[in-house]
Amino acid sequence: MNRSIESQADEKATPVRHAAPAGQPSRVLDVAPLLLDAYTVDEGHVHLGGCMLDDVPVVRLCYETEESDPPRTFDVLIDEEHPEGVPVGTALAETLGLKQLARAERPRDVSPRDVERLVEIARGYVARTARDIAEINGKEKAEPRITILWCKFATVNLQFTIGEASASLEFSGWARTLEAPPFTSPDGPSSSFHVAATDDGRLVASEDIGVCEASGRRVLAADLARCSVTGKLVADELAARCPVSGERVLESELAECGMCRQLVSPLAIEKDRCTACRRLSTVRRDDSRLQKLLDRYPKLRAWQWYRLAETGSVYILVAAGLLERVLLVADKKTLTAVHLAQGNRLSRSWTAVALDDYASTLA
Repeated sequence: MNRSIESQADEKATPVRHAAPAGQPSRVLDVAPLLLDAYTVDEGHVHLGGCMLDDVPVVRLCYETEESDPPRTFDVLIDEEHPEGVPVGTALAETLGLKQLARAERPRDVSPRDVERLVEIARGYVARTARDIAEINGKEKAEPRITILWCKFATVNLQFTIGEASASLEFSGWARTLEAPPFTSPDGPSSSFHVAATDDGRLVASEDIGVCEASGRRVLAADLARCSVTGKLVADELAARCPVSGERVLESELAECGMCRQLVSPLAIEKDRCTACRRLSTVRRDDSRLQKLLDRYPKLRAWQWYRLAETGSVYILVAAGLLERVLLVADKKTLTAVHLAQGNRLSRSWTAVALDDYASTLA
């Protein structure tokens, strides 16, 4: 038992027998194979990072008197969480295997004084909870047969290693019924006995891994996006969200709108124009979106008519006079001009304005 029990003054030792559940694992070597064999680790291995088998005492007091027929038996478990003792119920007794016992030696790290203290705690628990036994002790000084049952409690650390990546799994339980739990990872939603690694070195349940159909990389399945153009499942960082349709698209599949020059899904382009540019709507000067653009770019106030559209990322504004018109594409958050062009109302084409001329055209 790896728990220190406060010693008392030397007294005459109480007759105590020692036993243990028959068949419970008594060595780490008895536990390790059952745990390690539970896992499959792709291109890696699992090993014990640590395993401790502690002796936890259950003090059995068996009272045999005329007033107790059949004998009254109390099993009191004493550990760090229950320093004053706790009764062993039917379910725990079954788990610990207390019906079939084998002779055992007192653990080396448990002194005779520790044994006396354990017996005192158990006696005190019985005296507080069993009135009939308290009365028997008071009248006839009935002495119980005392057996300390040493039950093994396991604390385990497993280490999983694949290449240079590693992860640990810690758990504990009664050694007699100890079972390996499924591996869990903070990076993946599933628990599994089959462990694998992503290409960026994250250990997760095998079923949480998917393959990017664009790069061939092994990534978390949750980080895959389906490209609305190709239908492929691709790594999230390789996919962009079309600002017009909102759909995910492989960046390599994006196409430039011939008017606003924004990269959008090719499915959102028709006759060289994206959906937003084809759906420009006439707006009044009191439109809040237009007001923000006019405040930022005062020269736009000189135009007579305005048509406006917006995507997830930009405003698209066409300001027109009798013959001339100007196209402004501005970032929605900062109102920074990202594209500027000039055109004639009699023509569908636009002529891009050089970046150095933005200020003179707009300010």
